[in-house]
Amino acid sequence: MVTVTGPEAQMESLERSVRMRSETDKRLSPLWAFIPLIFFAMIPSVMVAGLLWGWGFEGGWRWSGGWPIFIAAMVLMGIMGALLLLVLIYMLIKRRNEHFKRHQLLEEDIVRVLTSSAGKKRAKIEDKLASIELSSREAKLNEKEQPAFLWAILCFFISIVSLYVGYFLMRDFYRHERREDFFLEDLEKTAGPIVALELPRRFRSTPDRNIILYIVLTILTAGLFGIYWLYTLIVDPNNHFDHQVTWEDKLLSSMSKTTRA
Repeated sequence: MVTVTGPEAQMESLERSVRMRSETDKRLSPLWAFIPLIFFAMIPSVMVAGLLWGWGFEGGWRWSGGWPIFIAAMVLMGIMGALLLLVLIYMLIKRRNEHFKRHQLLEEDIVRVLTSSAGKKRAKIEDKLASIELSSREAKLNEKEQPAFLWAILCFFISIVSLYVGYFLMRDFYRHERREDFFLEDLEKTAGPIVALELPRRFRSTPDRNIILYIVLTILTAGLFGIYWLYTLIVDPNNHFDHQVTWEDKLLSSMSKTTRA
């Protein structure tokens, strides 16, 4: 059950949850999808440079004393590319965890504001409040925190693990967004007797991408399609956060009226 205190105190808690978005809902530059590629692309360039060095000026290939330097450079480029990729994977999982956690707090605060502000009208919204409370509890069960650092380490040593990480990042945000849309629809109906909520509709939904197709294309292209996959894992949440700002601001503006009534 929701613990009810004064509407003003609950509204302050809701405002704090909204302000947290500057720390949790971080937009990442799409360029992050291409930065690791730069280092991986340098490997064949260094290899070609080593071959030309070995060819020399005598018209015949020979093992040059400079080859250890070129080999070390290729290994270094590969390690740098892999590390940057793991940093990106870590950031993607971390912001997933932080956004989901904040959103759960946000929903709880919304329910508390409605409950504490309902007064004599509480009986009219009791059943609907119970429904959206149940939705929030289900979100906690289905949107559990993922160990970002552990997944990044596993991806470094077992590269195929990155396919699963890409899968759950894609799946979780899509499901989260669908559940959020249903929550907001129910919220508008529930809040009707207390305050009129007209929240903005989503202008760009996260697509339901075919994970099997993405995995197959990534394997068949020796990882090149994975660049686009990474791009979607960056951009889709960015778009999700942009829309969330609009409906959160509208929600605060509307629900603050309930505490002044």
